[in-house]
Amino acid sequence: MRNSAIVSTALISFILLMAGCTPSGAGQYSQDPEANLDQTVIVNDQQLPAAAVEEATELAKAYKLAEYEVDYVEDLESGEAYQNILEKIKPYLTDQYFERKVRDRSLLVIISNKQKVSLRPDNLQFDFRNQQEDIVSLNYKVDIIMFNADNKEQDRIPIEGQITVKRVNEQWLIQGDRAYGFDAVKCYVYDCQRVE
Repeated sequence: MRNSAIVSTALISFILLMAGCTPSGAGQYSQDPEANLDQTVIVNDQQLPAAAVEEATELAKAYKLAEYEVDYVEDLESGEAYQNILEKIKPYLTDQYFERKVRDRSLLVIISNKQKVSLRPDNLQFDFRNQQEDIVSLNYKVDIIMFNADNKEQDRIPIEGQITVKRVNEQWLIQGDRAYGFDAVKCYVYDCQRVE
């Protein structure tokens, strides 16, 4: 009798698993966005509603779309291209991270100028990494498409990174962003061999 109960439990668990059901709080999301609203992500005994994680992800997406959209500008000396990007991304950033971005020069603006192309993001994807209280960390992947003057795709630059989103005064803002794979990107600025 006991063996049949174990077998039945195992069979039911297997069927539920094959149907895509997971235990509550397992951090798995349904493909249906509405189904995620009632879920809770639990990491390190901290809870954050899935809707909050979704809000943080949407903000990160809007930020990356704004940051990676670069129109070709012939004159870099005026600083206008840098200023345009800063104006586009400022609403998404904490004050501290914005100050850091002001000190940085966007490598993508330099690539756009040197290659005489406009840049647009494509295939932007985010994966939940972790969270602590009011901070959500996400991994991302994106292709930066280089368009020539005829608006034809010239090349793609794959980029991966981690982004940190923090709730400040009930608003989600980008606290940090670390992109990887920029060695290949630098070859668009400096004359070097790209490794495919």
